[in-house]
Amino acid sequence: WWWTRRVLAPLRSLTDVVAGIQSHNLHLDVPRSSRDDEVGTLSAVFSAMTVRLDESFRQIREFTLHASHELKTPLTVMRAQLENARREREKTSPGEIEWIDSQIDEVERLAKIVDALALLTKADAGLVELERATVNFEGLVEEIHEDAQILGQPYGVRVLLDDWVAARVIGDRHRLRQLLLILVDNAVKYNQPEGEVRISLRLSDGF
Repeated sequence: WWWTRRVLAPLRSLTDVVAGIQSHNLHLDVPRSSRDDEVGTLSAVFSAMTVRLDESFRQIREFTLHASHELKTPLTVMRAQLENARREREKTSPGEIEWIDSQIDEVERLAKIVDALALLTKADAGLVELERATVNFEGLVEEIHEDAQILGQPYGVRVLLDDWVAARVIGDRHRLRQLLLILVDNAVKYNQPEGEVRISLRLSDGF
């Protein structure tokens, strides 16, 4: 029993470290056996693998950030050109104006996807700095309710603000607004026609 524990100890150490490896800690050192045996070889293989994976993740993040940055410029140009065409109403038929508006909506949607992609990539790399300040949360919820009403109009979805109490939270107001907007946008988008969305803000045990 003692001999078996002694022989398997390096494998247990290796298993514990490898089991805890995630995309954000690929740089962790994998314990290597001082003996020139199969365990030592296995440790060296795992160590080399994590180095390759770390480099691959780094390249993916760099490519994603570069691609999202490069996509912003043509999307901005496309939107500006479409808005210029929409302003020339005397030269544009109602059907063409409707088509231009739909294209502007699609460009805005693509821009949001690009921004979200860049944000997720930066967050994954630990490059997003969040503010920590006192946020008037009921004011934020009221703003989101107004935005959600506008989002619901094309679908005939009613958005109602039910319970609504004063609340303060510590966080990043801009990111919290993004989070709430995503929630209500999904609630409207995946609702039934002429459906309903209810928003409420309550306190429970101080939370």
